[in-house]
Amino acid sequence: SGTIPDDISSLARLTRLWIAENNVGGTIPNSLTELADLTSFIAYNSSLGGNIPTDIGNLQMLERLDLSENNLVGEIPVSFGNLPMLKKVYLGDNSLSGSIPEFTTQPVSLLEFLASDNNFVGPIPSGYADLPVLQNFTLANNTITGEIPAFNSPDLTFIDLKNNRLTGPIPESIFNSGNLRVLYLSNNLLSGPIPASYSKPPELTDLWLNDNDLTGTIPNPLPGQLQNIEEILLFFNRLNGDVPDGLCQLRLDFPVQFFALQADCAPRLGSDVINNECPLNVCCTDCESGKETQDEPLF
Repeated sequence: SGTIPDDISSLARLTRLWIAENNVGGTIPNSLTELADLTSFIAYNSSLGGNIPTDIGNLQMLERLDLSENNLVGEIPVSFGNLPMLKKVYLGDNSLSGSIPEFTTQPVSLLEFLASDNNFVGPIPSGYADLPVLQNFTLANNTITGEIPAFNSPDLTFIDLKNNRLTGPIPESIFNSGNLRVLYLSNNLLSGPIPASYSKPPELTDLWLNDNDLTGTIPNPLPGQLQNIEEILLFFNRLNGDVPDGLCQLRLDFPVQFFALQADCAPRLGSDVINNECPLNVCCTDCESGKETQDEPLF
């Protein structure tokens, strides 16, 4: 319990500060940013409030920052973009606001940036898409706008951007990662077609594209693709045509593993045109009606 003392800077050689899962409250004193050798600041699931210190960019050796599940407010300081040694950043489950800062000095070793469940606005800075070893990137449940940048990391494993206000197309480059397992883009304003390369990542298990404004047909996966798939959610878009035979075959081949294939398969309000028709109880586990009707599942 208690607070982080202002004179913590007197511990000049401190390299790791771990106060997670305690009842430590108050604010993070700016004097903490004078700990030049600090590599880890772990304070998740505590009672910290106030702002992230303005001078956090002084922590040039910082590799891991975990301030998730606190009561932090305000913006991420601009100086955050000048932390070259960062590897893991966890800021989720706070009340942080403002935009995500650009990197002044790119942290080429950054593996994870998790900042879901805050009040962030504005676009995703393009510098995050250029991080060479990025694995996990989450900004779900914010009010992020603009287009999804063209993520290029071959190590991408997990992207969660659901429940934002993102627009524009789904970048093809995301599917170039052979390690991609989870892609959550549901409940945004994304438009354009589903990239034909969506079925390319061999490790893909979860693909959530529902509740957007995607158009065109559902691309048919090639034989041997999507062998680890568990969920594909496409409902409440503006897709047309049929659920392709390749997806239906995967449902037959892996009926337990591939437990959720949900697509629009009922006419939209005022239309007789079937959207993404699929044979009930054979292909889809849950055919949803069109975007405008928002009806209950058909069975």
